[in-house]
Amino acid sequence: MAWLYTPPDLAVGLFNTVMPLLHTVKLVSAGRTPSLTDTPFGAEVKVLQNVAVYGGPATWGLGHFRGLRTWRLKGLRGDGFTTQHILGILRENPLLEILEINRLRVQVLPENTLLTPIPLLRLTSLTMRSCHGDLVDHILRRIQIPMDRVKRLYIAVRAWRSLNPIRLLTDVLASWSPVFQRAHQTCRGSKFHLPDLGNFYWRAKGNGTTVYMHFSGIKPVTGVQWMVGILSQVDGSRAGASIECESTALKTVEDLKLLGSTDMITTFDVSVGRTGVSFKQALLQALSDPATPAFPCLETLKIQGFSWDMESVVKMLRARFTDHGTGVTQLPRLTIEISYPNWSSDSPVQRQIIDFDTVKAISALKGVERLHLGCAIGKDGMLGVVWSDELGVPTWG
Repeated sequence: MAWLYTPPDLAVGLFNTVMPLLHTVKLVSAGRTPSLTDTPFGAEVKVLQNVAVYGGPATWGLGHFRGLRTWRLKGLRGDGFTTQHILGILRENPLLEILEINRLRVQVLPENTLLTPIPLLRLTSLTMRSCHGDLVDHILRRIQIPMDRVKRLYIAVRAWRSLNPIRLLTDVLASWSPVFQRAHQTCRGSKFHLPDLGNFYWRAKGNGTTVYMHFSGIKPVTGVQWMVGILSQVDGSRAGASIECESTALKTVEDLKLLGSTDMITTFDVSVGRTGVSFKQALLQALSDPATPAFPCLETLKIQGFSWDMESVVKMLRARFTDHGTGVTQLPRLTIEISYPNWSSDSPVQRQIIDFDTVKAISALKGVERLHLGCAIGKDGMLGVVWSDELGVPTWG
């Protein structure tokens, strides 16, 4: 094994030493990476299986790496570095098991449709982190792997360049649907994270499986609908999905209605800032719609922040379960978690304590399974409860 954190000149000298038993190399460079095309690095090493190259220009050619099991690239650059180099090395290493590509500056050449797919029949882990969409699209179109072997798939696109994001979702990644579906089942569910209008996250993790998607520049609701459409194709699936959502991720009431129309969401965790008054009203109205209540499979509702109007929450719950408590339209009983997210607010309104009568009213509703109340842990020595002269009632400290 060779771990090289050396100046370029010294590293060249090491490469020029014949190392016939070398099987693992990790090369880290903050400057110029030694040219592997000018050394016997690939020619003399017969058992090389693991290569990691982090930083610097990519200067090697084809024919240097054969028989690789793992290949990791991070932060490489170079005017002549193209997708042809990557695909060429992949084609020369059919035994590859782990491929990681992270923040590459690479020229994406036009796709040659006459070339046969690249079979990577032993690949179990594929990572493409902080890559451009056209590079992800180009690589995924060319490789061919058995979907049932994949244990880790990590795709994170930070920019798209000339590629239409919808093409990647509905065309290229559609062929990876079995990986998403199996991960969702194996992990007994999956999770969406919608932090804002410009980012979409989805992950399934557990039982030795990790599948992670992150796309910048895609509308969160579009991402959720795309993934739910894939996951819902599994017959007899009982695994649900959770959504962790900031109110800023949903621009309009229509976005909220589209999100609420999915019948796979079992947990909805929502955080609303001080400017989210209209969002609160829209959410409560959607949840209590007597005709088509939002999130029909919802089992857990998590509300962050005590600034919610508890009277409106009680009205929502009564409306939600009045006409849907029995029969074919029966809704799942709901666990409600109300927590205070942090102690940064100086407003007593943000720190109100829910009165006992409201707690009893919520707990007594036939559609409520249980009610959890919590508050954040403050600094040592803080009073847990203080009197608010502004409100004339006790509040959290």
